[in-house]
Amino acid sequence: AVASLMTSPCEAKADSMSYSNNYYVLMSLSWYYKNYRHSLDTSQLYSYLKEMGIPDDQISLQIPFDHACNPKNPFAGHLYSYDHEKDYVCEDVEIDMKGDDMSPEGVFDIMRDRYDPGYPWAKRMQTTEQSRLFIYLNGHGVESTIKLQQSSKRMHSGDLNKILQELHDKGRYKEVLIFVDTCEGESFFDEITAPNVYMMSTSLREESAYASNPDKRYNTFLMDNFTREFTSWLHDGYPKQPDYKLSELAKTFDHS
Repeated sequence: AVASLMTSPCEAKADSMSYSNNYYVLMSLSWYYKNYRHSLDTSQLYSYLKEMGIPDDQISLQIPFDHACNPKNPFAGHLYSYDHEKDYVCEDVEIDMKGDDMSPEGVFDIMRDRYDPGYPWAKRMQTTEQSRLFIYLNGHGVESTIKLQQSSKRMHSGDLNKILQELHDKGRYKEVLIFVDTCEGESFFDEITAPNVYMMSTSLREESAYASNPDKRYNTFLMDNFTREFTSWLHDGYPKQPDYKLSELAKTFDHS
């Protein structure tokens, strides 16, 4: 499956970015133990950002389901990848939204910078008109939509465009990079017209995204194919390419 890449004008060399004004929204959108891989995918990207020195006040980590402590997990209290070398549940993991807090309304409000008066300042995304924003969405998709947790409600392409347009109108970003790791991911960009948005999906329209690393001990898949390759490249490939451009991503990852 060929990765889809679409863009509103947004071209930058990776080494030209100032990480101090980059913000990251990492969202697993799936409940239930069978979706173990979605929590792990998201946690691995979070772990990479922390390894790079990105502080938690620049990361919004949203994981609805506690796979580590689920009774079906054979390694209770732990979240392991396929190599079983690192536990992705550790003391310095700061989850900003989880469980029932991740209602569709709650997810939309956080993404568009709308907070209740008592919402902690440390958990708010303090973006400006010069900020670069990375949004990672991992879950189950159908045409132009992504399912939100266990509910029947969905996030539509038009919903995301309204969020992005509102953020742009408020002066809350300079550029946005969006990764959608779901089935039929390309269709989720149908209605995106907000400026300076660079988008990549792991599947084309009417195409599946694929799970990987089945493990009989867990009785489920441990990762999604694209995120596994992307996190591996972040550690091993990206550091060797200081002049890497965002437009080269689709060439680097030509399948989901």
